[in-house]
Amino acid sequence: RIEYTGIRPGERLDERLWAEDEEPLPTESNRILKVRSRESPKQTKLDVESLIEKLNPIIRFDPSQAEKYRDTAFLQRLLQEAIPSLSL
Repeated sequence: RIEYTGIRPGERLDERLWAEDEEPLPTESNRILKVRSRESPKQTKLDVESLIEKLNPIIRFDPSQAEKYRDTAFLQRLLQEAIPSLSL
């Protein structure tokens, strides 16, 4: 049996399905949208290999960089530098 309980405290009534730098576009179905990334001139491509290299001392213990291991503040700084639109 299904029982309607109503909206719970804090429950979202709507949710954005695309980011600020994305644009929703129509499809053949009027109820389905596709999303295209809007690239601005100031937008740069993320160098994933370089980011992973910078993240290594945070996620794997390296005695020569022990102070970075599991350093949350350092992790947040790295991610915000790599992904400026990221809000932590």
